[in-house]
Amino acid sequence: MDRANEAIGQPIGNLTSQLFANIYLNHLDQFVKHTLGEKYYMRYMDDFLFIHPSKQHLDSVKVAVENFVANELALNLHSKKTNIHNFAGYERFVGYDTELFTRRLSRPTVQRFMRRLARARRLRGEAEARDSWQQFQAYASFAHADGLIRTINPFGEDISHGA
Repeated sequence: MDRANEAIGQPIGNLTSQLFANIYLNHLDQFVKHTLGEKYYMRYMDDFLFIHPSKQHLDSVKVAVENFVANELALNLHSKKTNIHNFAGYERFVGYDTELFTRRLSRPTVQRFMRRLARARRLRGEAEARDSWQQFQAYASFAHADGLIRTINPFGEDISHGA
């Protein structure tokens, strides 16, 4: 999304920017859920994804969302980042391979993490590496990744739910 008025807004990367984006765009979430009735909708900050078998339906959703964010939130959709295409069984979205009913970590995401973990161990020690591992586990918890977590498990810890 682009701001309609560049003179107002939050700096990118600021922690409060993330919080305010979620609060502000909650209005969009409510519109999509209650007014449009979309079943397969995901949003992370200002990135969002709709899944539907009908291109015509998605075209109408796009118009409705464009109008809503312009009129209610004073925002515009980024024309180069807004597209509709065939769903090939999964969509890569914010580091996850998102299928209709499941979400898996994408291979590049796992590879980046493994490099980051090795670097943390090498440069900053075991404690930093464990912190990175815990962050990755939290991120992975939003995907169907239990098997992957057990396979990677660099510290040989007991990884069981409820522990």
